[in-house]
Amino acid sequence: MSEIATETNKYCYGEDNTLKCLEMGAIERLIVHENLNTIRVKTRNLSTGSEDIMLVTPKQAKKPETYVDAATGFILEKLEEQPLSEYLVENYNNFGAALEFISDKSPEGS
Repeated sequence: MSEIATETNKYCYGEDNTLKCLEMGAIERLIVHENLNTIRVKTRNLSTGSEDIMLVTPKQAKKPETYVDAATGFILEKLEEQPLSEYLVENYNNFGAALEFISDKSPEGS
C-alpha cells in the first residue's frame, strides 16, 4: 500500500496485467485476495491449433458461448480449468515471487 500511496509505479493490479508481469518475472511479492473468484482456462482453437489462457467468472465458465472464438466463430477446446488462486499457489515459486493472501477483514483488503 505504501508503494501505491507514494506513486512509485512499482506495483500492478488487475488479473491480466498482473499475470503478464508475473510471467516476465517482474513481481517480487504477489498479493492475492483470499476470495478471488476467477477461473483460469487454457483453451485450444480447433481450427488453428493455437492455445490461449482465458480468465473467466464461474458463471462464464459454464456458458458454451464463452468457448467460441469471437473473431472466427470456431469452437475452443477446453484443455485445463482451475481456480486462478490454485494456479497461483501451485506456480508462484516458478516466477520467483512471494505469495501473500489478504482478507477483506483487514484494512488493506477492504
